[in-house]
Amino acid sequence: MMATALEILKEGPLMFTRGLMGMMLREGIYCGGYLGIMPVVRQEITTRYPDSYGKNEDGARIAAACVTTPFVSFASHPADTLKTCLQGDVAQARYKGYLQTAQSLVAERGISSLWAGMPWRLFRQGCAIFLFDKINTELAPILFPHAFKKSPPAA
Repeated sequence: MMATALEILKEGPLMFTRGLMGMMLREGIYCGGYLGIMPVVRQEITTRYPDSYGKNEDGARIAAACVTTPFVSFASHPADTLKTCLQGDVAQARYKGYLQTAQSLVAERGISSLWAGMPWRLFRQGCAIFLFDKINTELAPILFPHAFKKSPPAA
């Protein structure tokens, strides 16, 4: 392990930022999904399907996660794939930058290679999006009660 750590340090401090833009893009799309899209979809399901999926909040949450997750995963996965390739090739022997990495992957295995590993990530993100929404819904009023105070009715 020490030899590997020394080899990584030899690459210089910028090595630690390799893949950073891909990670930020991936996380931005993903966070936008679970913080922005998921609550809206959950509310729509609750409103439109009160006798089935929207009967209770967790039922609506599961349905909303099933709707939201594929979009979020599909949109964020290429950035994750490119980031992983760049971070796995610290010495830049094969992958130099984002565009070159994408071109290389597509030339070798086709456009679908940008979504390699998607089924596992889709399942993992679905579970995470469900849990993040549940935790946010349950904890936010406890942690920030002032933001959830009901205003008195207008006279």
